[in-house]
Amino acid sequence: MVYCTRSHQLKIVITILKRLKRKIDFIILEEHKKIGIPNHCSGLISTNLERFIKPDPECIEHKVRGAILHSPKGTEIILKKPRIAAYVINREKFDHSLKESIDEIAFGERVTRVRTTKECALAYTKKTYKAKIILGCDGANSVVARCMNVHPERMIKGILIEKKEKNYSD
Repeated sequence: MVYCTRSHQLKIVITILKRLKRKIDFIILEEHKKIGIPNHCSGLISTNLERFIKPDPECIEHKVRGAILHSPKGTEIILKKPRIAAYVINREKFDHSLKESIDEIAFGERVTRVRTTKECALAYTKKTYKAKIILGCDGANSVVARCMNVHPERMIKGILIEKKEKNYSD
């Protein structure tokens, strides 16, 4: 059985597995009480997702073909692609659309620790979950990654600014 930890990335993985008709038993351990709330996950997804699932058009708020990077000294770098590269999505609507294809979600189950034995992996919340595989989809400060001693080669810091004005881009 595959037990997995929190967040929308996992829901995407599970949806992809189901669409590919893989036989797999799983449970999602979601730290929050509701899907999509609080909204602190990125609302930007790659169009590569379409190789596996088609996002619900109701969830897409904007199609991205490029970006303008601003340096502290005022230099601008314009990046453009001929095709749509990403979608800005309504995270709550998107998560709810994926929820329809997921069998079992345990809400309010924040994973605090993970360890492995020769026979299995264990995920600890208020309960203990035993699994053959654990997928850690719990973000940049992943409890799963830390407990498994997996560290990124490097971290890139950045700032995302959301402006409340009309978008006139292509």
